[in-house]
Amino acid sequence: MHVIPRLAVALGLLAAACAQASGWEAEWQRRHTPPPGSSVVLREAVEIPAHAGLAYIQDGRTLPYADVDPFRPHCALELRGVPRNTYTVPPGRYPIVKVVHEEDDALTQAPGAGVVRVGLRLAGGPSHWLYATSLYLARTDRPGVWRLRCGHWEDPSLDPRFLTLDEIRATLGPLGTLVTP
Repeated sequence: MHVIPRLAVALGLLAAACAQASGWEAEWQRRHTPPPGSSVVLREAVEIPAHAGLAYIQDGRTLPYADVDPFRPHCALELRGVPRNTYTVPPGRYPIVKVVHEEDDALTQAPGAGVVRVGLRLAGGPSHWLYATSLYLARTDRPGVWRLRCGHWEDPSLDPRFLTLDEIRATLGPLGTLVTP
């Protein structure tokens, strides 16, 4: 007879735990994922160097990759393909059509990355990963614009996290912003 009340209590506790977890998930989504109807608004034109296909942004200004501090929040405004000439992305509103949170080993840009990656995987994996939020942008009057990928390097063993929406806004600075409904 005591089994049924204990089972009811256990199920109640499980339901409460699930409700709490979904509350945490909802808060995480609110802080890290732009809701439907969001846009990236560029206040200034961004120049993509010839043969690059992307421009890096940190602290509200464009930088060459060599000058980006990868451990701090940064973004890359990426094109669909690599232009032969300098490409200017004009100011304007770029609607977000998809958001993807990605974990990627942080050596994708390093010289000789393939050999280094294989060695690190054999040794247990890289010590730093890129935790990035990719904001895929709608085709507009500039169909070459593809996505804004924002993130930072973190050690996966030290409670890593994705950037918040406020951190993405701060990274864009005066160049642009992230507008949410």
